[in-house]
Amino acid sequence: HVVILQESDDDFFTTGFTVNSYQQLEQLAESMQTKIQRRNCPLGGYYIQIQDPEKNTVEVNYDLNKLSELPHYQASVESNTPTQKPRLNDVVRPKFGPPPIARLGHTVLGVSKIKEAILWYQDTLGLIVSDFQMLEGQPLPTVGFLRCDQGSTPSDHHTLAIGSAIDLGHLHTAFEVADIDLIAMGQKWLKNKKHTHSWGIGRHILGSQIFDYWRDPWGFQFEHYCDGDMFDASVTTGYGIFNSQSIHQWGPDVTTDMLGNKVGLSLLVRVIKLLFAKNDLTFKRLTTLIKST
Repeated sequence: HVVILQESDDDFFTTGFTVNSYQQLEQLAESMQTKIQRRNCPLGGYYIQIQDPEKNTVEVNYDLNKLSELPHYQASVESNTPTQKPRLNDVVRPKFGPPPIARLGHTVLGVSKIKEAILWYQDTLGLIVSDFQMLEGQPLPTVGFLRCDQGSTPSDHHTLAIGSAIDLGHLHTAFEVADIDLIAMGQKWLKNKKHTHSWGIGRHILGSQIFDYWRDPWGFQFEHYCDGDMFDASVTTGYGIFNSQSIHQWGPDVTTDMLGNKVGLSLLVRVIKLLFAKNDLTFKRLTTLIKST
């Protein structure tokens, strides 16, 4: 499984990673001073549970049970281009329905101390920063996009993104589908079901994914995407400015729902609490962030 749904009175979020060997799990368990546990449930395997500096639970796994092979999710149709016409005597008729998910691609966390959080994921899990986004006149990044270090084997542009945010913890989780037709038909399906649309369809700048964002009935945000960038370990970290225009190359203007800054009493209460807490969100940084979006 890629998602566990569990009824709870508390907000909590756990991110799972895997390592390639039991020895790697042992080394990490020793460095984090925790014990390796074995599962008796169908997921199987060995794991440790640790917490990042923001108290998010991180689960590191080895030797998970493998399920039977899923169908290979290819593009729904071959695309004809001005010079190549592979689709002959066939038509484009994408199926109306929920888009079949190929895999969980990435998740995004809002944090109160971004430097501390990014350093922890670099030092603990060996993640590489693909890109930083900066606020004008601010030396501290506002968003970091991190990928897995697989050496010469390409990885997604980001498996984890971390941002300085008013809303802390889980911001969204993204699922990959095969092509833009599945994203568009998925949007049509979800609109027909009267679910809450958050933002899209468009194409991101960092990661280049074609995206569409939705909220489930409990307010959690999820993304369908396709056509994301792949980097190996040789690609160095990029730097860019963060604002509402730097998030996407094309598509509708970014919404307040996507940015998570709907004006209201709850937003004001969260902002006041953050301003009086020991974190990165100074008054100057907060006002720069609001002006940028």
